[in-house]
Amino acid sequence: ISSIGKMATVGDVAGNMIHLVRNETLPLTFILEQLEQKRDAANPPLPINDEIEGIRSVSAAIIDRAHQLKERYDRATREPSKTNVNAVVRSVVADIVTRPEIVIDDKELDESMPELMISPGFEDVVWNLISNAQAAIPQEREGRIKIATKITYGKYTKQMEGFQLEVTDDGVGMTAEMQEKIDKLGFSSKNGEGSGFGMWWMDTYVERWHGKKTLQSEVGKGTTITLWF
Repeated sequence: ISSIGKMATVGDVAGNMIHLVRNETLPLTFILEQLEQKRDAANPPLPINDEIEGIRSVSAAIIDRAHQLKERYDRATREPSKTNVNAVVRSVVADIVTRPEIVIDDKELDESMPELMISPGFEDVVWNLISNAQAAIPQEREGRIKIATKITYGKYTKQMEGFQLEVTDDGVGMTAEMQEKIDKLGFSSKNGEGSGFGMWWMDTYVERWHGKKTLQSEVGKGTTITLWF
C-alpha cells in the first residue's frame, strides 16, 4: 500500500472508530445499559459501580485514541506551510522532556535555516523522535539527547535541496532483531507501554513527503535516527 493509501486508511479507521463507539447500537453501550438496569433493580443495588465505570472509561479511551489518530492524519496530509524547524524542535522538547537528569544538547541546531515549507504533521514526527529518545534512557541514570538540524545542498549544484533532522540518545539501544521490527505497525519497544503506532506513522509521513530515514543503534550505547526531506 502506498504511503498516501496507508494514511487514508488510518483516517478512515479512526473516523469509523469514533462513530461506532458513540453509536447507541454498539454492543458496549447495550452492555452498560443492561448492567445499570440490573444494578438498580436489585435490592439492595448491586455493588458494581466500579465495573460499570471501568467499561465506560475503556469506551472513552478508545474515542480519545481515535481522535488522536484522526488529528495526526489531518495534520500529516495538510498542505505544507512556512515552518521554523528549530522552533518546532524546541517546543516539542519543552513539552516532553520533563526529567532533570536528561541533558538536551541542541548546540547543533542550524540557526541559519530559513523558514521551510513543511506539512504540519512534521511536529508529530519530532514528538515521536524525542519521546522515544527519552524513553530509551533508563529512569535510574542520567542521559543525553543530542538534536541537530541543517540545510542540505546539492553535491554539484551547491543549491539548497532540503533539510536534515538528527536525534541521538545514549539510552539502552536496540538489538538487530528489534531494529527490524521497530517500524512495524503494532510493535512497541516500551514494554507494553507504547501504542506501537509512532514509528510506523513516522515512516509513513517520511514516505508521504518523499523523505528518507536512517537508524543506527547499538545495545548499551544508544540510537541515532536521521531524517532528510
